[in-house]
Amino acid sequence: MPVLAILFFHLIQRQHRREMWEHMEEKAAVTVRIQAHELEWIKPGKEIKLKGHLFDVLSITELANGYIALRGLFDTQEEQLVKLMKQRAGTPDQKNTNYLVQLFKISCSKHSADEPYFHLASATRPLWWIPHSVSLAFFNAEVIAPPPQVV
Repeated sequence: MPVLAILFFHLIQRQHRREMWEHMEEKAAVTVRIQAHELEWIKPGKEIKLKGHLFDVLSITELANGYIALRGLFDTQEEQLVKLMKQRAGTPDQKNTNYLVQLFKISCSKHSADEPYFHLASATRPLWWIPHSVSLAFFNAEVIAPPPQVV
């Protein structure tokens, strides 16, 4: 996998995490209660895996009988990024163009009401949003080879 793809992934992930934290401070985060032994940290103190879904943790409260209350936000956009990275890591011989385009589309996507956890997801666009990025769909088009000749 090229270094550019890995770098791009980490930049998108970092920007997304910043937006998620801002969103959690402004909007209603959810509180989940789980047993302490069920806690599966992805990033200690910041992110857990909860029933197969990523959950960004804002605060942790210890409760009675070995339970923990976590306040935070389900992170569906980062789940998409991780899934895409895992798919791509297993196939090094494929072209990276479509992969980078998919990463770019995910990074610039807006959430819709049809998505699960829409009310929990950040609906703000990234700080580095490109206003006309929708017109970049031509990246998926095939390149004509050889190029047309001018007569």
